[in-house]
Amino acid sequence: MAPLHCRARRRPTSLPFLLLIAAVHGCLPSEAPRAATADAPTTSAQSVAPHLDRVLAAYVDERGLVDYAALRADRQGLDAYVAWLARVEPSTLASWPRAGQMAFWINAYNGLTLRLIVDHYPIATAGAALVEPDAPANSVRQIAGAFSKISWPIAGRRTTLDQIEHRILRARFGDPRIHMALVRGARSCPPLRREPYAAETLDRQLDEQARWFLHSPRGLRFNPATERGTLYLSSIFRWHMDDFAPIKNDNGEKGLFAFLRQYGPPALDALQPRGTVIRFMRFDWRLNEQPSREERPIAKGL
Repeated sequence: MAPLHCRARRRPTSLPFLLLIAAVHGCLPSEAPRAATADAPTTSAQSVAPHLDRVLAAYVDERGLVDYAALRADRQGLDAYVAWLARVEPSTLASWPRAGQMAFWINAYNGLTLRLIVDHYPIATAGAALVEPDAPANSVRQIAGAFSKISWPIAGRRTTLDQIEHRILRARFGDPRIHMALVRGARSCPPLRREPYAAETLDRQLDEQARWFLHSPRGLRFNPATERGTLYLSSIFRWHMDDFAPIKNDNGEKGLFAFLRQYGPPALDALQPRGTVIRFMRFDWRLNEQPSREERPIAKGL
């Protein structure tokens, strides 16, 4: 695969998804990337993910968290999307442009993860035996075979979530930004967008996801005043380090640092790769669900 060349850094100050880096790891950022505005066509999103647009807009909030209880009670749209995946003809999928196929598979991964969780929600109740005792009780990891064994009919084949990620998206498309778009149903994942990915807007959407993730404590933590040469990164970068190797930027840097400088906060410009210690943060596998009404903080003055 030819090296992916990073464009010169562009930092428009009006982008709503750029956030301040939190000082404490584990905090959830306040707002996920916004849905496309009127200048982005919606027909392509409909063609590669019918029904999913309404599901995401209705049950995903500004932080990229999901109201699984409400989605389970009103799952017709999600079920219709999953049924449509099984009806897609392989020849139809093959006729779409590369960006359309890539958007199709990203949407399929995220939509099927929603369906997987809804089918098992609530994932673990009090006293239930845990599939993985070292994972949180409400984690998607408590669903046996969630990623590697449960398969779904898609475009003439049965496919697991792991196969979509590794054999299709990583192997065929080779774009490391997919790791900023795939949402495994965990709190440490990148935010779930409130819109599907679409061919005409895919590049912008993936750029937004990368910037949002690296400007949030889910993806990166760095305080030059107190931590100097230590950079804390999501474990996603450790799991897929090789995927970032082909990247180059205009300064001649390669690999992960080129990606971080392209999409991360300006404070990273002062870092030198040779003098930087990278530590990977513990991945929070708790379900990426919206807090219940009982858990939500009470606003002052009410």
